[in-house]
Amino acid sequence: MLGSKSWKLWINISENDSPERSAIAATKKKLMAAVEAYFADLGRVRASGGATGERSSYGPLANLLNAVGATLKPKVFCIQELADQGAGHSEHDPVYREANSGALRMEWPRIPLPGYPNGGDANAFEKLRQSAERGRKLAALLDPETSVAGITQAPLRPEVVTIAIPTTANERNMTEEDFALTAGWGHYGQGDAVMPGQGRAMKRTFTTGERDKISDPSQALGKTTYDIHLNANAFWRNVPAAVWNYRLGGYQVLKKWLSYREQDVLGRPLKLDEVQHFTNTARRIAEILRLTTSKA
Repeated sequence: MLGSKSWKLWINISENDSPERSAIAATKKKLMAAVEAYFADLGRVRASGGATGERSSYGPLANLLNAVGATLKPKVFCIQELADQGAGHSEHDPVYREANSGALRMEWPRIPLPGYPNGGDANAFEKLRQSAERGRKLAALLDPETSVAGITQAPLRPEVVTIAIPTTANERNMTEEDFALTAGWGHYGQGDAVMPGQGRAMKRTFTTGERDKISDPSQALGKTTYDIHLNANAFWRNVPAAVWNYRLGGYQVLKKWLSYREQDVLGRPLKLDEVQHFTNTARRIAEILRLTTSKA
């Protein structure tokens, strides 16, 4: 149990050991001390009551990995924020999740390295560089506070300009009276719990213009699209099926967002930047789907 007696590694060393055996024994002692320090630090973090489920353990873990790395030849060290280097194989990529399901259940996500452990891949560095670049793109797409050129920041790329366009039934520009989210996306249940509603999502085929603009030969965005209604008059036009159904943590991302912003829940109509936020999020998801299904 963390916080109780530390684990002990018993090492028997003879006075007549060779220098090589003595060096091995000394290394083992260093590793023993590192493991003990790791569990002691982890125990203190957990006992503080202020730790998060995962990230608060990164510091103790980095110290342990650095201690182990110092005994290797050549020496290596831990970089805590190396997530971008593997994000080309996103934890939300279905292929990655299936191949690494056991490690993910234990909160030990594996970062695949090209050519490891057998080597022989002459393009390993380039593949790692490309994976890192994909990771940086994915990290930016997943961060709603980070603008992404061509996706949420003008000039927009042609394949996103038709996605989730705020519009009205009579095709006039939206005004404040159109910002009320009253299509039944959410309501209060018992206590303060917000329960999702059915809302109004109108499924349809893409228009020729939408399909040509989206340019999705792999059909990563699906074969159909939706018009997602704020109310009887206003809606976001052309939210591709795969974008609308996209889930993180078991939740349908866009529908979950809408459920908390139903006017009876939020207590007011949406603001213009919130209407645009939905559009930007749909476009981010579309690009995530393209990025994680592309083999390039």
